[in-house]
Amino acid sequence: MTVAIVRCRDCGLIFPHPFPIPLPERLREQYNARYFDSSRLEAGRLAGVSFRLNAVRELLGGTGKLLEVGCGEGATLLRAREAGWEVTGTEIAPDLVGHVRDRLGLDCKLGTLAGLGFPSDSFDAVLINQVLEHVEDPKSELREIHRILKPKGVVVIGVPNAEALPYRLANLYLRFRGSDWVTSSMSPVNAPYHVYGFSRQTLGRYLHDTAFVLYRQWTSTGRPDFPSGRGGFLSMMEVSFNRLAYWMADKIGQGTNVWLVARKEPRVSTRSP
Repeated sequence: MTVAIVRCRDCGLIFPHPFPIPLPERLREQYNARYFDSSRLEAGRLAGVSFRLNAVRELLGGTGKLLEVGCGEGATLLRAREAGWEVTGTEIAPDLVGHVRDRLGLDCKLGTLAGLGFPSDSFDAVLINQVLEHVEDPKSELREIHRILKPKGVVVIGVPNAEALPYRLANLYLRFRGSDWVTSSMSPVNAPYHVYGFSRQTLGRYLHDTAFVLYRQWTSTGRPDFPSGRGGFLSMMEVSFNRLAYWMADKIGQGTNVWLVARKEPRVSTRSP
């Protein structure tokens, strides 16, 4: 299937047209225990988990019940439990659910967030990292998170940053070379099945539209990833260029991942008494 990548003139969201709904079985095949076993749990990543948990704790004034949507191999849940949270995770891959339950001894539910139907006002905090770019309707996902959060509950969202400096610079360079290789996080019909491209602005607007109040936002940068491998002087220059772009992105807040912390605020009635 061939699709075009377009941008909403109103909110800036990037998405494919026509829209290919990702098959759940394809996502389960991509994001399973083998995928996460091959992912390294670097010290920097675990430090990032602690940073986000501390941000939530400061905003809430303590710990409580925490849900992670798309908990993967359970590393974040494990760190949260060690920090005093009562944790629950969700996953769509049965082998990941089994891993989190049996090997880590943590509560993990099989299914989508909407399909699981948690009671309203159930959790003090919800973490959802690298998930919204996969779902068919991100705004509905955020509304469901709002529903299951307790009043004043906190959500932490992480998504790939479609406006990241390394992606934009690499795209310019590759166009100059005449290549059609795309460095943005969009991949609607092939793995890893990213069907939406968010920026700080678009995600902030989505939070506002779903009755959240934004408290904090920042970007982070993962490992440099640039297509090379021919060897020689040009290859070394490409690698150096890539590292410089990632270093600059960290300095100016245009990293490859966007993070937002928001709170569920009570709706204020405008009706006359």
